[in-house]
Amino acid sequence: MVKDMKGLFPNLRVLYVVCLWCLLTGCGTLGESVSSGNSDSVAMILSRTAKQLVDGLEKKVVLSGKKIQVSENNFWERDTKINLAFSAVLRDALAAALSKRGVTVTVQEVGGEPLTVVGSYGVEGSDLVITVRVRRMEKAESKDIAVCREKMPVVKLDKGWLKPEFARVARTLVRMLEDSYYGDGLDVSVSSLLPVSGQPAIKLGQEFVNYLETAVADSAYLRSSGFSTGKVDAKMEGTYSRVNGLMHFHVKVVDLKGSPLTVAQFDVAVEDIPDDMMKPYGKVRVCAHYTSLSDELPVGSPAAAMLLNYIGSTLNAYGLVIEPCSPGQGNLVRVEVSMTVKRKHTNDGNTLVSGIIDFKMVDGDKRVIGTLSKRGTAFFDGNLERTIEQIIRKTFRSTIGEELAKIILVR
Repeated sequence: MVKDMKGLFPNLRVLYVVCLWCLLTGCGTLGESVSSGNSDSVAMILSRTAKQLVDGLEKKVVLSGKKIQVSENNFWERDTKINLAFSAVLRDALAAALSKRGVTVTVQEVGGEPLTVVGSYGVEGSDLVITVRVRRMEKAESKDIAVCREKMPVVKLDKGWLKPEFARVARTLVRMLEDSYYGDGLDVSVSSLLPVSGQPAIKLGQEFVNYLETAVADSAYLRSSGFSTGKVDAKMEGTYSRVNGLMHFHVKVVDLKGSPLTVAQFDVAVEDIPDDMMKPYGKVRVCAHYTSLSDELPVGSPAAAMLLNYIGSTLNAYGLVIEPCSPGQGNLVRVEVSMTVKRKHTNDGNTLVSGIIDFKMVDGDKRVIGTLSKRGTAFFDGNLERTIEQIIRKTFRSTIGEELAKIILVR
């Protein structure tokens, strides 16, 4: 018996050392693994993964002392390209890890060829695999100068982090706009979205602009003019259209002349859009009135009536019903239109007729909310009235309906 007890002493000593080590290090309660990391918190796992990613990047490029843009816009789910809530989580973890290495973390671009961190993530079995790149944003193209890949157990993550959120669709669109744009940073004004012609206006167009402005605030290249100096280099505008259970978003950034600088498109299931945003836009009353500026185009002339009819039909395509203007009308938007005509003899003996159509939109408080001017030409065919009508038809073939609707609806 004594011999058997003596044989137990070495094992008791080992047990004593293990217990003492657990008390000193806080390894956990009995029955938990002390080496697998199962007791690690999500914050610890994220911090460790971010450190490993930065370690990997630093082996390929010097990070200390650099200014690097780290935005949640620039992280997306690998297969769908959607910006999920995990993008914000990953951004914070990487920003903290980079800061510890002497990196100055920024949100907007820094320098002529700024460095930015971009990445993707996707579930593979029981792991979330994360790929991160340090990218140099050059004017002609972007170049990845370092890439690293790590994984972490997906079971530890909040399930909501990997579920799509409609509010984050704007971040996906802004990233796509950045991907196809090469140039200097832009101060942009962000407009509400319009329905495509033939579809009704819903609250989505006006509400979505809030998401876009939030996403632009985290953009590498695009800055909302409302948050900067107030100057405007370009405009962000777009449309939405419902097709077969999907809402198609088409967003573009155009310069002050209207030329597109970058374009992005993305589809979202209608069922994923909040119900409130799918409700019809509040009814906007609109009337149209023609003002004569010359004897050639008097009030009541066929050309004047044609102008009013075209205004009605183009705006009707955007869900706006036009009524005649009359004294004492209530709160409505008044579209005041006029047209001037000039004739010029050409060297070959013909006469070129040019017409300028001016629009002025006035709200119920008699404030001018927008103006628009369009010019068209046609050769005189012997009948001035018919020539003017030809100019009107040609002019209204342009985007005039969309431009008028934008002034009226986007206020």
